[in-house]
Amino acid sequence: MAPLRILILEDNDDFIRSLSRAFQGRIELITASSLSAAKKLADATVDLALVDLFLDSNGSRPEGLDFLRWVVDKAGNLPVIIITGYANTDLAVEAMREGAEDFIDKGRLNLQEIEKRIWNTLERRRLRKRVTELEHRLEAYEPTALTGSNQVMEQLRRGIKTVAEDGEITVLLRGESGTGKELAARLIHSQGNRHAGPFVAADLSTLPQETLASELFGHEKGAFTGADIARTGYIEAAHGGVLFLDEIAELPRDLQNRLFRVLEERAVTPIGSTRSRPVDIQLVTATNQDLERLVKAGVFRPELYYRLHVFEIRLPALREHPDDILELTEYFLSQWRASGRTPIHNVTAQAGDVLKRYSWPGNVRELRNVLEAACVRAKMLGLRELSEDLLSAELRTGPTLAPVTDDDCLVDRACARTELTCVACALEQEGGVKEKARKLLGYQDRHTMRRRILTLRERWPDLWSAFPTLDKLYVKRRQKVR
Repeated sequence: MAPLRILILEDNDDFIRSLSRAFQGRIELITASSLSAAKKLADATVDLALVDLFLDSNGSRPEGLDFLRWVVDKAGNLPVIIITGYANTDLAVEAMREGAEDFIDKGRLNLQEIEKRIWNTLERRRLRKRVTELEHRLEAYEPTALTGSNQVMEQLRRGIKTVAEDGEITVLLRGESGTGKELAARLIHSQGNRHAGPFVAADLSTLPQETLASELFGHEKGAFTGADIARTGYIEAAHGGVLFLDEIAELPRDLQNRLFRVLEERAVTPIGSTRSRPVDIQLVTATNQDLERLVKAGVFRPELYYRLHVFEIRLPALREHPDDILELTEYFLSQWRASGRTPIHNVTAQAGDVLKRYSWPGNVRELRNVLEAACVRAKMLGLRELSEDLLSAELRTGPTLAPVTDDDCLVDRACARTELTCVACALEQEGGVKEKARKLLGYQDRHTMRRRILTLRERWPDLWSAFPTLDKLYVKRRQKVR
């Protein structure tokens, strides 16, 4: 395995020789003592740059920041660690905001610890690259935009744009399961001034409780049994970008104060370490639980709640904007057509009516799953392709109808509604062939089925208006014959 290649911009020859001896065989140092020389050497073969903040003995001008800015503008893929013997908090924060991966005080760390920080930086870069690759692979399967023309969706898009452009404010997303909270968090990242940084997502309800602290805050080698190597946590991996913590209500109480300290100090301390590392993140959290109730019950710390509840965005349930269902359906179909997963272009009118009438307790995620399953069944999306659960719900509830009056027989009306629904479904399934539909339903013959349908139409015209397919096949045909 080839040794790591590091460009070191440093004017202290003794420090360079010390590093060379400590890194021998594992890291190859490429040295430069001026900005111009470093820029010429910063090519694609260099894995990382170790840059002294001050190149003159007086420490009057932070030339290392000039090189950092040049890297961000011209060679953004090169990670940069700033090192200095004149460290202070303001310089560290400025360097991290300019895009440095880490900030090292020569006087506080030995050579072994510096090497460890180098490897940690490269591991973070590897994780970010992996996340980016996975995001590209998900684009063909998951929504990349908030689809819908309803006013509530317009309001949602405005809220996302506001916090994305700010880039600093902490955001709390609220909504039922399946409403698209992670999608909203991704849009905050992609539409904001942090889009060049990483997007790191963690679902706190799925992470093992025994390792949750390590997953979030990272740990040092030997911090606990089994910690054979140092690990970068989600918080530090999100430096320069957006950290999304889903199901924030599931965060154990003993870790809530630790997260609060990270937000207050803008720094994270890995488990097993006494030194904090500055982090620059925009935090987005999400929950479908009542955090206020959890605060009153003593389950959720009030100080963390108020730190998270700075800007709240509510994601509406799908039943609140049913007029967007067909637009969402077309969006999903177009995505799958583009990726070669389905040839479907059409949704039948009756299937569309069923989709709009269903209550969708699982929201957009449930709609997507129903459509995906339907797409593998046929070339056109009709009643036959919809799931049994969806059709069962349709048979139970039927179309949205006018209120029942005192003159109606409740049992007869319910039976009529169910019978008309079954006939419409059977005709849809059999492509409008009445003889096949008749056999499927068990009528004695086509004429019996026709007489029965027209009788129901005459008794309950308001029921009939919900079945345009039957109207076309029976009434209009009879009028044409006459």
